[in-house]
Amino acid sequence: MAQQAARHYGQEEIKIRKAARGQAITAAILQFVPMEQHDAVIELMKTVPREYYESIGLSEAYAQMEAKEAMNEYG
Repeated sequence: MAQQAARHYGQEEIKIRKAARGQAITAAILQFVPMEQHDAVIELMKTVPREYYESIGLSEAYAQMEAKEAMNEYG
């Protein structure tokens, strides 16, 4: 049980670090983008990973990963 809790904690920590890294990268990029284009850049940054996975034939794996992340976030 403790090992499972530790594994869950480790997964949560990785998830938090991944989100923080993404936010830091976005903030850095947006410094060089005019304010009126920020929304477009953020939207593009959301679609690029999906398009990449599709281009290498892993769209189903990406969809499963997104679904799992959504479940973890909301459930």
